Amino acid sequence: MFKQLLLSIAILSCTSANAGLVVIGSPDLAGSMELKDVKKLYLGKKFSFNGGNLTAIELDAEDHKKAEFHKQVTNKSLAQLASYWSKQLFTGKGKAPESVANQEAVKAKVAQGSTMVGYIDESLVDGQVSVLLKL
Repeated sequence: MFKQLLLSIAILSCTSANAGLVVIGSPDLAGSMELKDVKKLYLGKKFSFNGGNLTAIELDAEDHKKAEFHKQVTNKSLAQLASYWSKQLFTGKGKAPESVANQEAVKAKVAQGSTMVGYIDESLVDGQVSVLLKL
């Protein structure tokens, strides 16, 4: 019985950790984004959101949330993502999103720029940013 309880707690904690990511923007960005648009943004594809272009902010590869995000959004592992961006840069077809060290840095950067978008745990959302998409 105790083992089943521990297993249930472990499964619930893993599930809630993945369900807590959100895509954020500055409070100036009105509306919500679709998953396909977030995928385009983080793969360097062109699209317009509310009449303007957005800039993606990315977590460093050392942060495990980056792997979770890309698994859910771009369907790429970190190795596949690195290979994708190497090819894009080599062929001159794109520029990888700017990387920052941690989720607090993502939130601070997004709060400063009206066209910046990032992703963080939902628990970190406050009045400095708005939620554009819950994953």
